[in-house]
Amino acid sequence: MAYKDFYDMIVEALHQETMTQVPVVPFDQLKPQFEQLDAQTAAAGKEHGIHITLSEKLQEEAQCTDPDETAILGIKDHDVVASIKATLAKCVEADEPAN
Repeated sequence: MAYKDFYDMIVEALHQETMTQVPVVPFDQLKPQFEQLDAQTAAAGKEHGIHITLSEKLQEEAQCTDPDETAILGIKDHDVVASIKATLAKCVEADEPAN
């Protein structure tokens, strides 16, 4: 699952499909800016838990593991997308004012 897919699920849960878009800017287009931010952080003698360049690169990567690859861990197969959608629906429901 890509980050965009997750953000699209948030938009759907909020019923904002007709008014909210999730734009995707290719990593390579912004990579120089991310590298500059990492360099500025290092020059200031600071660090992030993960470099900004790597953090942003991960947004292009699939973030779910094939269940077959983790079978040895004893993790039960379940519908991750349905679980995320159910969780988001609960979050939105909890944020709605009481009638």
